Amino acid sequence: MNLSNLRAAMLGLALSGTLGLTACGTPAPIEQHELAAHCGSALDGKRVALALRYRQRVWTDGKTHLIGTQAGPGEYELRDYDFERELVDNALVVEFERVMNTRGQLQLLRPRLVEAIESSCATFVEQPDQADLLLSATIEFGPTPAPAYADHQLARSAVSRVLTLGLAPDSYQLRGDYRLELSLGAPYSTQAWVAHEYITEESQDFSASRFNLNLNRNNGTAATELFDQLLKRDISDFLERIPHGNQ
Repeated sequence: MNLSNLRAAMLGLALSGTLGLTACGTPAPIEQHELAAHCGSALDGKRVALALRYRQRVWTDGKTHLIGTQAGPGEYELRDYDFERELVDNALVVEFERVMNTRGQLQLLRPRLVEAIESSCATFVEQPDQADLLLSATIEFGPTPAPAYADHQLARSAVSRVLTLGLAPDSYQLRGDYRLELSLGAPYSTQAWVAHEYITEESQDFSASRFNLNLNRNNGTAATELFDQLLKRDISDFLERIPHGNQ
C-alpha cells in the first residue's frame, strides 16, 4: 500500500469512527437513575424536613481555579457557597460557573431530596419544629467551581482534527467530582441513626462540534444532566440504607 492509499484508509477510518457518531454534538447517553418508591421504611407516614449546606473548596493563595486540579491539605479553605453573590475577584471563575451552570446544579439537591421523601410515603415540611425527622445533606465540591463539568481533551481533539481534515468534533470528558453527606435523625438531635458519605469521582466521554454555536450551553447542560443522575443514584442508595419499621 502506497502512502496515498494509507492516508486515505486512515482518513476513512477516522471519519467513520467520529463523524457518524458525534458530528452534531450529541453526547453519549448518560446512565439514567430513578428515585423508586421506598414505602415501608422508617420514613413511611412521617413528616420530614430538610437541612442543606453547600460547601466549596477555594484556593487559599487566590490562584486561578484550574479544571480538574486537586487541592491537597492546607491548599484550600472551605466556604459556604453564596447563591446571592454578584461579584467575585476572579472573572474566569464567574464565566466558568455561568457556562457550567454551577448554581443550577446545586439547586437540584433540594428538589431531588423532596422527591425522595415523597417517594418514601413521607410528607415534606419546611420547618424542623413541624417535623418528626430531619434529613440533612452537605455537598462539598472544588476547587473546580462546579460539582460536574466538561473537561476539554486537547490532545485527543487535535489528533481527530488532523485525521479528519478538521471535521471531527472536539473531545471532552464530563466529570463529576464532589462529596455528599446524607444523614437522617430527629430534629435538633446531634445523633443520626442513618448516615453515609458519597465521594464521587466519575468521568464520561463526550463530543461536541466546534461549529455548534451553542457549544458552551450544550456542555453545561450535559454536565448538569450528569450531576443530576449521580445525585439520584446517591440518594437512591441512601434510601436503601434506611431500615424498615419505626425507629
